[in-house]
Formats: sequence, C-alpha cells, structure tokens
Amino acid sequence: MFVCRLVFILLIYSISYADFFTCAIQESGGDYNSLGSWENAIDCDLTKSTGTRVFKHAGITGTLSDNATVWGATSKSTGTLCHATTSQILLKGIDGEFTSGEKIYSTETTNFIVVSDSGNPAVAHALIQGTWTTSEGTVAIEGWDTSADNYIFIQAVGSARAGTTLSSTCWYMRSSAAQQLRLNEENVRVDGLQINPNLFSVQRIIGVYLNSTDKIHLANYTVSNCLIVNSSYTANSDWTYPPAGIYSSNGSSTTVKIYNNIMWNWGNGVYINNSIFTTTSVIYCNSFYNCDRGTVAATLSGAIIVPSNALYNVYLKDNIVVGSTKCYTIGASAVVTSTKNLSSDATSPDVELRDLIPSFVNNVVSDNMDLHIVASDTSAINMGMNLTTDPNGWINITTDQEGQTRPTTGTQNWTLGADEYITSVLQQMRRRFISVIRKD
Repeated sequence: MFVCRLVFILLIYSISYADFFTCAIQESGGDYNSLGSWENAIDCDLTKSTGTRVFKHAGITGTLSDNATVWGATSKSTGTLCHATTSQILLKGIDGEFTSGEKIYSTETTNFIVVSDSGNPAVAHALIQGTWTTSEGTVAIEGWDTSADNYIFIQAVGSARAGTTLSSTCWYMRSSAAQQLRLNEENVRVDGLQINPNLFSVQRIIGVYLNSTDKIHLANYTVSNCLIVNSSYTANSDWTYPPAGIYSSNGSSTTVKIYNNIMWNWGNGVYINNSIFTTTSVIYCNSFYNCDRGTVAATLSGAIIVPSNALYNVYLKDNIVVGSTKCYTIGASAVVTSTKNLSSDATSPDVELRDLIPSFVNNVVSDNMDLHIVASDTSAINMGMNLTTDPNGWINITTDQEGQTRPTTGTQNWTLGADEYITSVLQQMRRRFISVIRKD
C-alpha cells in the first residue's frame, strides 16, 4: 500500500504542468521596481519540481518577506519564500509536501497565507508594466537552474512595451556597460524590450548577450518584438570586434529564435558564434538598418553573421536588411533554409530580393528613426511569406512588432520585416495614436 501511494505521488508530480509565477515590475506599485531587483530575489533552481513550486492563494495576512523561512501548519513542511504576490507564492528548498488548503506561515498567527492548491513547477515571469521615467541599468540573468519547461520569461506589456521608435516613457535599458542584457542561463525568453546603450568607445558593445555558462548542455533562447538600437555608435576601423545588437555564444544543441525585432546602427545586427557542435538559429521577420557598420575583415562584417567555425542550421525568413557595408555573411559550413529575405546589396540568399531598399517613414539614423513601412513601398509590402504556420515548425507568428495582427489566411502574403503594413483605416488610426503617445 505504501509503495502504491508513493508511486501515485510521484506520478502526480511528474505530470504537473509548469505554472507562471508572475511578478509585476513597475516604477512604483509593483512587486519590484526594476528588473535587476526581481532577478536578485527570484533567482533559484526552477528544475526541482518538488523543491521549487508556485502556489495560489487568496490574500496575505500580515507580511511575508522575501527569503523568509516558512512552515506548513498541517503538513509540517518547510521552505524558503522567494516572493509572495497578491495571488501567488514561490517557494524554493521545499522539504516535505505542502497540501491544498493549509496555512503557510512565517509567523503562525500574524504572517501567513492559505494555499488553494498543492503547487506546481514554475516558470519565472517578469511582467514589466506601466510608464517609466528612468532607465534600467545593465542586468545579468545568472545563477539559476532552468529547463525547456521551467524557463525565465521577461516581458514588457502595455505602455512599458517597446515600439518601433525610441521612447523615454516605456521601460528601457540604457547603461554604459559593455553588455546591456546578459543572459547567462540556458532557457530564457525576452519580449518587447527597448535597449539602447549609452556608450560608444568600447569594442563589442552588445545589446542582448546570449551566453550560457554551461557550454555542453541544451540552451533555448527567444528574443522577440524588441527595439534594439545603438544611437551612440560610430563605425571605427580600429575595432576588431564591432558592437552587436544580439550576440550568441553558446554550446551544443543550442536553439536561438529571433523574430519581430527592429535594430539599427550596430556594427553587427545578429552575430551567431555558437562554436561547439550543431546549433540552430531561427531568424524571422526582423528589420535591420545600418547594422553592418563594422569596417573590419569581411568575415566579421554583416548585419546577420553566421561564421564558418561550426555546423549551423540557419532558418532565415521575411527579414529586411538595409546596410552600409554588407548585409548577410553566411559561412560555408552553415546549412541555410532561406525564404523571402531582402538585402540592399547582393548578399541576400534570395536572389529576387537583392539590391532593394524599402520605403520607411524615416530612415535617417537619429533618435527619431521610424522603420514603419509606408503605403508607397514596392519592395516589402506583400513580398513576405505567411508564417502563421511555419512549415519548418519553429515559430508560428500572428502579429508584428507592435502587436498588429498579420494576415492569417495562408494565401495572403506578409510585409517583410518587423512591421506589417496595415491597410484598414481603423488600424492606421490606432498605429498613429501609438506612435504619438510614444513620442515625448
């Protein structure tokens, strides 16, 4: 009987789904007032399905402080509190098994909650919200343990979310560090962030650095719907390693997904440098402008660079690359699947989309640069592949960088790049309104 009960308990834990543990990141009034403070507090081993769990509750009595030791009134289990929101708690280092309906407390009569479930494995979700008047400094996501199911998700929504143009009222990262957002963990997703370094005199300035510290294990990264620019950068022929918007340096079986991003004014836009064994890079629906400004050797020039030092599987679809030196640099060892990628020079893998420059609202490199596609364009509108259902199975996309719905009928072509040109009057009015409120 004991063995049967033990097997049943283990089965329940093995089929438990990962539940988002969501913390509000707001300049005021949230769970944390910066991404960095959230990272420091929630950093834990997410892979221990019985040792780290998220629980639901209906409200806190008293105060439950981060890093407090807590006990279960019924089960006598113990754990360490990562954080308590108004409706959830995340516990790590659990010894025992907390049960649904029991009181979990740090002080039994004054500081407690009553949980309404027995907990689930966690996804750590930083939800950035509201308007902002100050920038975030550099942040390193490190010291966690993650998996494909128990990952880290950093997401900006609403007025905090990046648009197609620079804003000082959304959440934005702007520091003088060489790497702005450093992702040293293996399973991280980033969505809707504005990143714009505040320096220009350092080699290899990086907007988002994908750098798993464990080079022999699986790593999965997604960077989507971001505005990653370097308004301070001036091309420098003496720099061996030009600044890069996204730089990936990982090991075996890494999968990197990069889609719906806008990047401009970098030495390199995306540089894939995963140097061990087979890796996969999925680069869809991005808009790059002047992201090939590195003036060093040809092997290091390009807005999208995949060098020849390892076996890469590269999927390129619906990208716009307008450059000043060289748009695409793809190494001979890369296995490339390319569909509908535009270049302003002759380097696109797709011959029919070479030597083209789309028409943008404002393509003058400045803080007011705006890579919305205009109605008169003949190079990008209706030239893209419909990726509502990706035939290669990597990413199914339904919206553009601003959240506008892309055509969902399989026979409708998309606009290339991160911005879907919208013809309806209502959608155009919505877009103008969003653009106005994002300008200060």
